Amino acid sequence: MIATTQEHLAFIGTILGIVISTKTIISWNTKKLEENNNKLLQLIDKKLDKITYEKDQLNFKKWSDERDRQLDEKIKKLEVDIKEELKEIKESLKTINTHMINCNKRGVG
Repeated sequence: MIATTQEHLAFIGTILGIVISTKTIISWNTKKLEENNNKLLQLIDKKLDKITYEKDQLNFKKWSDERDRQLDEKIKKLEVDIKEELKEIKESLKTINTHMINCNKRGVG
């Protein structure tokens, strides 16, 4: 009877060893998978951040280009307005100059 009990104990010990070894291997694999999953999540976050950055950068460039275009239009309009004003001032100065010359010729002034 004792031999049977010892054989049973050896068999149970072997089974327990196999179960514990299997559990350890599964636990180690689970830990490795979690580490890999965390690394992948970090890489995905970095990629998403990069995509968001590029999208924001593109939107900013579009906005900036549109703003520059509008500013260029305003500057061109101002240049045209200033040129017209300068032409009017030049004509007024010519008129004043002519008037002064005519006044000097007549002896007025």
